[in-house]
Parts: sequence; C-alpha cells; structure tokens
Amino acid sequence: MAEYLRRHGGPAGIPEIQAAVEQELGEELPKSSVRSGLQDERLFERVSRGVFQLRH
Repeated sequence: MAEYLRRHGGPAGIPEIQAAVEQELGEELPKSSVRSGLQDERLFERVSRGVFQLRH
C-alpha cells in the first residue's frame, strides 16, 4: 500500500489502493485487510472518509 501511494504521488481511495495491491499480488484481498493496513498511523494519514495518503 505504501509503495502504491509513493508511486501515485498523492491521496487515493480505498478501492483504488485495493485494486493496485491486488494487481501487484495477483490475488484478491478482503477490503477489511486493506482498511486494517491503512490504520498504521506511522505510515498513513486519513485525508477524508476512505481516502488516505502517506504521512509526511
């Protein structure tokens, strides 16, 4: 997720992040796994509902 947001260069929504990670892994991920991973406040910050970016 962090690598995708780094390449993307800005905020992204959960569905967009999930699709990018699934494409990279070649398998489906539960939305709950993506949301859970984005809760790491050391790496990510919530910009608005369902939208996250890398913490500066």
